[in-house]
Amino acid sequence: MLKYSKDIKGLKYIIITLLTLFWIFYATPAILLRIPYVQQKVANTATTELSERLGVPVRIGNVDIEWFNRLVLENLYLEDKSGAVLFDANHVSAGFEILPLLNGKIVFSTVRLFGFSVNLNKETPADKLNLQFVIDAFASKDTVKKQSNIDLRFNSILIRRGNFRYDVKNAAVTPGKFNAKHIDIRNMSAKISMKAFNKDSLNANIKKMSFDEASGFSLNKLSLNIVANKDSAIINNFEIKLPDTDLNIDRAHIHTREATSASDWLDRSPIELNIAPSQICLKDLSTFVPAFRNFSETIELSAEASGYINNIDLKRLTLKYSDKMLFVGKMEMKGITHPEDAYIFGQVNKMYITTEGISGLANNFNQRPVKLPDAIVKLGTINFTGEISGFFDNLVAFGKFSSAIGSVQTDLIFGNDKEKNIAAYLKGHLSTSTLQLDELFPDGNPYGTAK
Repeated sequence: MLKYSKDIKGLKYIIITLLTLFWIFYATPAILLRIPYVQQKVANTATTELSERLGVPVRIGNVDIEWFNRLVLENLYLEDKSGAVLFDANHVSAGFEILPLLNGKIVFSTVRLFGFSVNLNKETPADKLNLQFVIDAFASKDTVKKQSNIDLRFNSILIRRGNFRYDVKNAAVTPGKFNAKHIDIRNMSAKISMKAFNKDSLNANIKKMSFDEASGFSLNKLSLNIVANKDSAIINNFEIKLPDTDLNIDRAHIHTREATSASDWLDRSPIELNIAPSQICLKDLSTFVPAFRNFSETIELSAEASGYINNIDLKRLTLKYSDKMLFVGKMEMKGITHPEDAYIFGQVNKMYITTEGISGLANNFNQRPVKLPDAIVKLGTINFTGEISGFFDNLVAFGKFSSAIGSVQTDLIFGNDKEKNIAAYLKGHLSTSTLQLDELFPDGNPYGTAK
């Protein structure tokens, strides 16, 4: 009984000691930071120290600690060396967990970034960013590189009313067209969680992200889950919504081992993906491809693909343009990042296009209204099985065509000639058992039935 009493007393002293240490080193500072005078004093001290360290004006309006584990900074302001605003924010806060620190993990319960602007720039592509002086000021002075084993986790990252700019000052501007050297993102909003973020792996979930870009591009929603390491990345439940586009990719697997630069992602990173039934409006992408500017109608798409982004093999492809066109088959596409030079090869299991479909495609790729030749109109709905290959403005069709005037075996070229102001033309070789050519021309024409 005496031993039990001593054990209880020992445990009591341990608890009292721990509580005392908690109040001295943790709770007391947190409580003090609830006092406005102390908050202002800490903000002024931090402002002075940061301004001296960085050599530029820095302001922190207020510092607070909420619920003992959330640091809140309000009205932040930072200039770059030229005197321009580099960063400002109305509200920045980070909630953190204490116990994971003992295991080398930094776990943020919630990070909030509200009402902020980031303005990055450089004079030429070869120059350093205006942010470089901040990086240098906080960089380790140790010449011996140490391996970092920090493991970050963010349970929730909330972003509201964000603006981001990046400019290469000597680069030409391209109004109305996206320019990677002049990025101007506005109204950014996001909700993100990261289960793992370290030098070897990433496990993140973008629940929702949206923004507008000055070129005219608008992202209404981006959501996805990504698990990645040094060699590959797996993306699940990818969804991107633009004003009239809803693209869904159930699963994508990208192998990145061979990629050493951004361009390598296009040509040296094998990809496998499954595109669920989606609606695509090419006009939504016109800031990247101006030729899509007039294509305001929606195309339905589903596909299974593998290969490389710039050399993709669509093993299963379904395209539907309202009730005006249907394509079921498979297709290889090369150089698709440059649509003017892109080459396609398709095997067609089933395809049809109506007169309205031909007219719609022709008008959607032209600024002025296009009137189809009467002969093409009289063909009616065209059905095709076979192969299609070539460039978008010069396609070769080898197979069987059927239309209102009969059926033919074909080796035809379908294209347009902008230099001669020809919206659409058809030429090549064909063979048929019966083809009512006279149906294509006005009454009294000298043509009859070809056999």
